[in-house]
Amino acid sequence: MATGWRGMHTLGVMGLLATTVFGGTASAGEQAGEPAWGVEGAPTSTGVSGLNRVPTATGIDAGQVAFGVHGSFFRGSDAVRRGDETRRNTGSFTLSIRPLEELEVFASLSSRAVRNSFANPELMQSTGNLGLGSRGGVEVFDGLHVGGMLAFDFPAGAESVGIAFDSSTITLLAMGTADLRTLVDETVPVRAHLATGPVIDNTRNLFAQELTRPERFGQDVTAYSRWRLGLGVDAPLPWVTPYVEWVLDIPINPPCSNTLTVRCVGDSGFAAFPSFVTLGARGTPMVEGLVLHTGVELGMTTNESQGTPAIPAWNWIFGASWAFDAIGPAASRERGAPTERASRGAELASVSGRVVDSHTGESLAGVRVRWADQSWSDQVVDDAGRFLSAPVLVGTEAAIEFSREGYETRTERFRVPAEGLALDIAMDEAIEGARFAGTVTLEQGTAEAARLHAVRPGEHEEIAVTADGHFEADLEPGTWLLYVTAPGHRTVRQRQPLEAGRQEAAFDLPLLEPGEPRLLPDRLLFDDPIDEVVFDGESLDPGSMDAIARIATLLDATRGLRLQVRTHTDDREDEEEERRLTEARAQAVLDALLAAGVQEGRVTSEAVGAAEPLVPNLNERNRARNNRVEFVVIGP
Repeated sequence: MATGWRGMHTLGVMGLLATTVFGGTASAGEQAGEPAWGVEGAPTSTGVSGLNRVPTATGIDAGQVAFGVHGSFFRGSDAVRRGDETRRNTGSFTLSIRPLEELEVFASLSSRAVRNSFANPELMQSTGNLGLGSRGGVEVFDGLHVGGMLAFDFPAGAESVGIAFDSSTITLLAMGTADLRTLVDETVPVRAHLATGPVIDNTRNLFAQELTRPERFGQDVTAYSRWRLGLGVDAPLPWVTPYVEWVLDIPINPPCSNTLTVRCVGDSGFAAFPSFVTLGARGTPMVEGLVLHTGVELGMTTNESQGTPAIPAWNWIFGASWAFDAIGPAASRERGAPTERASRGAELASVSGRVVDSHTGESLAGVRVRWADQSWSDQVVDDAGRFLSAPVLVGTEAAIEFSREGYETRTERFRVPAEGLALDIAMDEAIEGARFAGTVTLEQGTAEAARLHAVRPGEHEEIAVTADGHFEADLEPGTWLLYVTAPGHRTVRQRQPLEAGRQEAAFDLPLLEPGEPRLLPDRLLFDDPIDEVVFDGESLDPGSMDAIARIATLLDATRGLRLQVRTHTDDREDEEEERRLTEARAQAVLDALLAAGVQEGRVTSEAVGAAEPLVPNLNERNRARNNRVEFVVIGP
């Protein structure tokens, strides 16, 4: 028989060597009396995060990359055929990347080296596979994660060079993870896992001929697809995370030939279904991100059947992985990662809290929680702004840093009490300039009709007001002249010094008196045209004197306000006559304002003539509109 990637059986030896070396590190940490906390996410031999054969709905931290080396070893008699001697080594290199909170991608390069004495001549072969896949997951509510996995396994060609794509295996699983620490009680350090779905196996396409039992075992070729059911439980404890899992593969359309002496899968019953129980554990030595793994996989299949590779009674598994932040700060798992390296049996307590916006009081999601001066993984608060740490040694003096884009970083320092600690954290927005906010209340109507104008030399900012009267804007620090206006209401005009940071103000706008003009940043406006100033030839119409009096009253009440009277006419006369007429009208308005008590210098005039019509002078109605006077604001 031709073989695949020869020589890759050395990976199994490398995996065993790595486990032995790193295992010494763990022992040293244990002797030093500095326990690490249990593992809640680490790659398996295929690269996906999980136990052994059961992937989990949670994984490595978001933003992390993990490299792994894994292996297994079996040696025994009567494993494939009675009277045989069998030895099998497997090894794999894995790469896992979690670029997003909801997504993990993984790859593996694996090999297997098998020797079986039953074959004639004695079977010795080496094969290799390439694996690729992705896993997605979300937390549907606190403590319960669901997800899915799609994985491809591409074997090396057995009778050709390269990868045999037509012999690939496709695994599609739905997964769930329930953390009893959140769902039941934080003192129950147990997580339960479920993974189920189809395994579409095409490895039978590697060979044209029927394989012998030793050959099928050596190549790990299954002659049928199957539905996988995996159940697992692990316990994240100090020092170590033990786990137990059970995996059952239910055959889908298995082969059945009456010409073979081996019984069909269906005839052999449940005892012929591929089934495994794994007892294992993962631990974290004193190297941050390093996870060690070992366990024994027990074969539960007792009946031989057609198309099913032999399943040894036991298989030793081992491995090591190293995860590090490569894409960004790592978001913590659902329980948080701070770990107090204290002696066993020490009194522990947790730190919890809620983070809110200091101005609105609303919960802040996405806040990163970092234990300052510690190498523990960061946490990210949930959508309700809540966080909960792992147990910390009582009496520890600690500091937690809270950070989020757009907000000022805040640090809380404390000593952990025996009853635990609940923190209420209010975070201020990070404001580079001056943030001016507040409310506008109208005596009548909704405030969305109001506008706030911020004016200073060369600048005019118009700020909208919401229906409930709120406004907010970022302005340059300095002194601004504010106009708060609304139709039918008296304008509030005031100087406002703004410093860096947040400042608030409230404005109440009363109704205008009948005929009272409304002050805008650039002009006076009569909301009712009946109340405007009109002319009778060169003179003011007697009915306009009430409007003149109200303008004088406004000037008297508005300190520092200066106006320019600009008079206009239509184009029925020549330019000289138009200029003379508008000059006479402007002087008439000035004389009337001065007679009403307005101080000289607070009002100037300009005769515009017919140069600035509002509408084309096509008819009498338009000409009447163009015969007008404007009161323009020219001073603060």
